[in-house]
Amino acid sequence: MKPAKIGEKARTTSKVREGEWMKKRLAASLLLALFLFCIGCRPPEGVAMQSAAAQAGITPGVYVHTAREIEQAYRPRLELYEDGTCAFTVNLLSAMGRLEGLYAVDGDWLTVTVQSLDFTGFAGDDVKELAFELVGPGRLMFRGTDNPDAPYLGATEALDVFTKEEAAASSDAPQQ
Repeated sequence: MKPAKIGEKARTTSKVREGEWMKKRLAASLLLALFLFCIGCRPPEGVAMQSAAAQAGITPGVYVHTAREIEQAYRPRLELYEDGTCAFTVNLLSAMGRLEGLYAVDGDWLTVTVQSLDFTGFAGDDVKELAFELVGPGRLMFRGTDNPDAPYLGATEALDVFTKEEAAASSDAPQQ
């Protein structure tokens, strides 16, 4: 009789261990599924950047230098695109230059990381970063470059204000 009881006990212990192992596998599977679900629900980086930009009041669009003494065709322009890329057209006095890169928003600050430019021999042809500060709804102030010896870029100097194109068009309209 004793051998039967020992065998029964062994089978019972084996079933208990098997049940515990199944619980652990089920818990691990659920954790893995939850982890994969969370990763899949995270928004792409561009969307997160746009959201931060919108909260700061800096949104994609065209921002134009607002100095009245510069003809419209020669005004510097900052174009922010929805995918986090940008283009900055600068007045080089004898021609217009273009820088392209990526932008990032941190609070009221916009930083442009330059990836390419189409000019050499002008002030700012060695610039790697540009900084702008949000100073009002649809208004960015140029704060300079990463080069302390040349805080300007072409004819664009620190403290120059760029206004979002919709707002710039209404402010350029004649007053009645």
